[in-house]
Amino acid sequence: MAQRFLNQLPKIPENDLSKDSCCMICHRDYGTDPVDIAVRLPCNHHVGSECISIWLSPDRDSKNSCPMCRRVFFDVVDEEAEEEYYREIVRRVGQPPQERQATGNIPRPAWYSYFAEAAAEQYQESLTRSRAFLVKTSPGRDEAQREERFRLSYSDPEEMESHIANQATAFRTLAVREMLLYLEFGRDGAFPPLVGPIRGPLNAEQLEALFRELQRRGAFEPDLHPFDQYEGLTDHQMWLRHREEGESYCSFEGGYWSLFLS
Repeated sequence: MAQRFLNQLPKIPENDLSKDSCCMICHRDYGTDPVDIAVRLPCNHHVGSECISIWLSPDRDSKNSCPMCRRVFFDVVDEEAEEEYYREIVRRVGQPPQERQATGNIPRPAWYSYFAEAAAEQYQESLTRSRAFLVKTSPGRDEAQREERFRLSYSDPEEMESHIANQATAFRTLAVREMLLYLEFGRDGAFPPLVGPIRGPLNAEQLEALFRELQRRGAFEPDLHPFDQYEGLTDHQMWLRHREEGESYCSFEGGYWSLFLS
């Protein structure tokens, strides 16, 4: 668990750090040792990659928390529980491609780790995209001001992290929600058919059919778009804006736009 956690920590570019920044563990300036670069922890504190690796090392009395604020990084599990975690990943995601098994690029004992690491990487990417999107849409003259106002808009860090996680979930599930909506609206056979197994998002033709059906159902009417951000936009521009924000249409209770499957 510790190694997977370390692998997904984002590196911090040197120009994003103040001149007096240093590792909170060894107190050395970043760059003193070329192999020790700054990484960002989930709590937003930064630390040297080498030092945090030692901090979490199973060969010592490791501490599963931030050296500064003591936020716990991950749940510690025993080997049996971790193996069950890997099996669950395989059940949900599926087996690795057969050709990769045959070539030996992914040794059979490493299948579970391969899927766990891939899932963790995708999750971290969605969190990064989510935070960047929320900062971008915060009020402010420039990026620094938007970043500050974004942080100040929350009463505590946990509330902010929860909002980021919810937005990240919306981004990850948008394609699935649109597919379910397509299946719901296309029961009468009027939509372009889904050929073969459902493995990816809707194609351009299918998305256009879905957009036209949403138009017909009044999904872009003013009463569903009371905010200034939609004023003056065409139906198609509103459709693109909703998708950019991770929102899909829900047909329940008269219809509304949502980040989640309702």
